[in-house]
Order: sequence, then structure tokens, then C-alpha cells
Amino acid sequence: MADLDPIDVEIGARVKQRREALGLTQQALASAIGVTFQQVQKYEKGTNRISASRLVRISETLHSPPAALLSRADDAGPIAAGLLDTPGAVQLLEAYCAIRSLRHRDGLLAMAKALDAV
Repeated sequence: MADLDPIDVEIGARVKQRREALGLTQQALASAIGVTFQQVQKYEKGTNRISASRLVRISETLHSPPAALLSRADDAGPIAAGLLDTPGAVQLLEAYCAIRSLRHRDGLLAMAKALDAV
């Protein structure tokens, strides 16, 4: 068996992380993109590469831009590299981004910072 490409493994891990953050099963993702759940397992492990067209379908299903699944963790900088692995971080970020009022966003940010000081 050939060695796994670290990039394929990294992309697969991002797909898995996002899928789990949304509470989707491998079967649900597989059905949405037209493959078997075993294929999703192989994508997530990096055993099989994800084609560009399949990546677009996956990103649409996961409500995430394809670039978010492709960007390397070190592109976000050393501080941000592991932040999205924190339980609830993705959901909190999505909720924050959904707030249209800048004043309300600022209020939420101020509250989060105040909670950290407690």
C-alpha cells in the first residue's frame, strides 16, 4: 500500500471536523454527495483523494467554502491553527457571523472577553 499524502490526510481531517461540528453522520454526508459512507470514511482518512468536483459538493453540503477545506492550518497563523478544534468554536463563530448588527457583534465580543476575565 502506498504512503498516504499528508495533504490528503489534512483535507480529510478538515472534512471530518466540519461534518462532526454540524452533527452529520458519514451516511448523511455520503447520501448528500452521492457516494457510500465507506467512501466518506476513505476521504476522511486521506486514503482516497477528493476530486475538485466532489470537494465542491462536500463544501456545499457542509456549508463551508471549498477554500476552508483546502487551506493549510499554518496559513491561519500559529494562534488560529487549533482554535476551531475547540468544542463549540465553529458553532459560536457561525452564530457570531450571522449577527447583522455590528453593535450586537461588539456586545457579544465584549461579553466573551468579560467572561474570560472571571
